[in-house]
Amino acid sequence: MEGNPDVVRVYVKGAPEYVVPSCTQTLDYSVEIKDLDEIELGTILEKFVSQEMASSGLKVISYAFRELKMGDLEELMGQNDVESEEFREAIETDLIYLGTFGMNDPLREDIEESI
Repeated sequence: MEGNPDVVRVYVKGAPEYVVPSCTQTLDYSVEIKDLDEIELGTILEKFVSQEMASSGLKVISYAFRELKMGDLEELMGQNDVESEEFREAIETDLIYLGTFGMNDPLREDIEESI
């Protein structure tokens, strides 16, 4: 589907506990799409995210995407308000997991003044 003007790629980012469970596939080392099973999903959430990143105080964000035919997207847009929860849920299913990143996001020195 790459380079196809009739296909739209929707990217999703957010907290791993919301993004990862919506994923059904991922990319392998050859950048080929492969199925993602429940064990792999659990490993991502438990081992990498909870134990290694979040427990280290990092801000953790997961990324995924989905490709839709333009006609399917237009149909969804016609059936739902694009700002609605229903539209978001319809778009954010069967995602392809890209990765989870941990960012060091320390508090600013003047945080007490801001609060």
